[in-house]
Amino acid sequence: MERILGIACKQYPNGKNQAPFYELLIRRPIETVDSDGYKKRGIGFDTEIPYRKEPVKIAPSYAETLIESGAFVPDRDYEFVTSSNPDDIYEMWVSELIPVEDDLKKHFQASLNTPKQTK
Repeated sequence: MERILGIACKQYPNGKNQAPFYELLIRRPIETVDSDGYKKRGIGFDTEIPYRKEPVKIAPSYAETLIESGAFVPDRDYEFVTSSNPDDIYEMWVSELIPVEDDLKKHFQASLNTPKQTK
């Protein structure tokens, strides 16, 4: 179970791979680092990716579904199911967020089962 603060869609339009990608912003304890080139210490939480670690990615179509439907509620506890990117089996990402709290489970279910309204 992790406290997920947000879902970020990032893109490098002028880079080699111009496709957008999605990352989960996860609350992590502040990590103490004491090396020659960098020092850090503190108390509390941040969303900084620990040194030599990768961000947690989320399947793009699933991320868009969560955003567009309003199902995702930031700063709540979720469990997640992981799978690999079908285009790159070495890239792992979250394929499903599972809300932990009962009220959020109901909101998630209602949001994901509501058909989109056309304008």
